[in-house]
Amino acid sequence: MVNSRDVAEQFGKLHKHVLRDVDALVNGCPDMGTREWFREVETEIVGGQGAVQRVRSVDLTRDGFTLLVMGWTGRRRDIRNSTRE
Repeated sequence: MVNSRDVAEQFGKLHKHVLRDVDALVNGCPDMGTREWFREVETEIVGGQGAVQRVRSVDLTRDGFTLLVMGWTGRRRDIRNSTRE
């Protein structure tokens, strides 16, 4: 498992963009079983003056990570097409 924050850092992307791409995968490919590859995580961060902020991230399995990264390299389209044949 790897967390979406670590993926964003390692690939030089904004975390909100990684979350956007994960959401697109989960909502756009339900027939591929993608929901099992991503697990929502909510963390509470205590800031100044005791204010609590909830921060969303996603844990990715190896399959989820692979699918996400291939989308950034343009290979996801090829896999989707090959699974439909």
